Amino acid sequence: MRDKGLIFDLEDILIFYDLNKEAQNQLILDFLLSRKYIFDAEDLAEKTPLEFADSFQGWRGNDGIMLDEEIAKLQRQALMSAVGDPQVSGVLQVLSAKYTVAVISRSRGDGIVKALANVGIRGFVNFIVPGESWKDKEEPGLALDIAMAKFPAIKTRDWVYVGLPTHEAWAESRNIRFLSYGQEPFTSLEDIMEELM
Repeated sequence: MRDKGLIFDLEDILIFYDLNKEAQNQLILDFLLSRKYIFDAEDLAEKTPLEFADSFQGWRGNDGIMLDEEIAKLQRQALMSAVGDPQVSGVLQVLSAKYTVAVISRSRGDGIVKALANVGIRGFVNFIVPGESWKDKEEPGLALDIAMAKFPAIKTRDWVYVGLPTHEAWAESRNIRFLSYGQEPFTSLEDIMEELM
């Protein structure tokens, strides 16, 4: 096993897809209306249907789980249309020779492996942290903990996190090196590769 670890944010760095928020909100609204949680869109108290569902605590029976499953289906459809950065396959091939590679996804586990395969990078990723294992938790940076715990032989100082600029505090809280993707000097995956090799 390689003695250095590399964690990427998956979406908007390695893969790109369009999750249709309008379709997602319509699905949630229809569900809320059909189950009589609300009787009109005005009952959402100026929240989007997604915001309402995320904060709602009064689900009956398995309704909350059922709605999550319906949202996951939409998300999976979007993942199936994901495209990769043109450089992604070559860059990960080079980096995976030196680093154990983990990815953090905002998406649910359903479909992530297929999306990685569709863009030609599944073979370079050693571990996936899906959204359902960290997104609803209170602890920022939990996804990093999950990824690093999978490879305990890699010391904290030997991990690098390539993330969206908004996640820099996660890396700081875990004392690992952070490369802010999309900002100078790391505006491309090749910039990341040159820095890490």
